[in-house]
Amino acid sequence: INEALSGSNLCNCCTDNASSTLAQNREAAGNQGVWCDYSNGAREFYYINEHGSSYLSGNGVRTHATWAEQTCGSLSSSCINRTITGGSATGTGNEPPGSGGSPPPGDDAPHSCCQCQAPIQKNHQRIRTHVTNEFENYRHWFVNDYFKQHILPAWQLMTSQLTAVAMQQVFAIGQFFDAKHQLESQRLIQVLTAQAHKDYQPSEGMCIFGTNMRSLAASERKSDLTLKTLAARTMQRQLATGDVLTKNGAASDKESRIKSFIKNHCDI
Repeated sequence: INEALSGSNLCNCCTDNASSTLAQNREAAGNQGVWCDYSNGAREFYYINEHGSSYLSGNGVRTHATWAEQTCGSLSSSCINRTITGGSATGTGNEPPGSGGSPPPGDDAPHSCCQCQAPIQKNHQRIRTHVTNEFENYRHWFVNDYFKQHILPAWQLMTSQLTAVAMQQVFAIGQFFDAKHQLESQRLIQVLTAQAHKDYQPSEGMCIFGTNMRSLAASERKSDLTLKTLAARTMQRQLATGDVLTKNGAASDKESRIKSFIKNHCDI
C-alpha cells in the first residue's frame, strides 16, 4: 500500500508518477482507496474520494475508463489484479460507479500492476538458474577435475617424498648418535686404562729402593765368600797342606810365585 501511494511502484502505473493530477486528487480526497481492476482486459484506475462517485483529475471529472486509458494506456492487458484500499474514506468512495460492489480489502496476492513484472521474474529465475548451474559445474570441476586429478596426486607425491627425506634424515641423525657414543666409549676406555696403569705400576722410588736392597745383599754375600776363601787359603799355606804352592816347602812357594808372575803378567 505504501509503495502504491508513495509512487515507488514499477512502470509508473497506479502511482503518483503516472499523472501530475494524482497528487491533487489525493490531496482533495484525503483518506482514499485505490483499486486497479484489470479483469476482462480493462485497464482502470479508481481514485475514490469522500464524495463517492467523483473521480477527480485535475480541473475536471472523468469516468474511470477514460482516466485509465489516459493514465495506463501504454500498458498491455496482461496485467493482473491489484487492489489497494484507503483507510477511512466515507460514503461509497471505495466503490466504482455502477459496479454494485466494493473491492476486497488489502492486496489479494503478491501481484504487480504493470507488464514489466513478468519479464523481471523470468530474467531473475533465468539468472538464478544459470548461477546455480554454474556454481554446481564449478564445484564439480573443482572437486573431480582440479582437486582429485591434480592437487590430490601432487599432495600424495609430496607426502611420500617428505616422508622418505624425513626417514633419511632420521637415519643420519641416528648415525651421528652412534658415532658420538662410540667415541665417548673409546675415550672412557683409554682413561680407565691409563688410570689402571697408574694405580698398579710401582713408583720410581720403590724401584730405587728395591735395587739398592738387592745390591747390598749381593755385596754382602760376595764379601762373605771372599772372606772364607782367603781364610782357607791362608791356613793351607801356613800348614803346607792342600793344593797350594807351598805344599813342598818354602822353596816351592817362591818358585811357584815367580812362575805365576811371569805367566800372567809378563808378555815376553
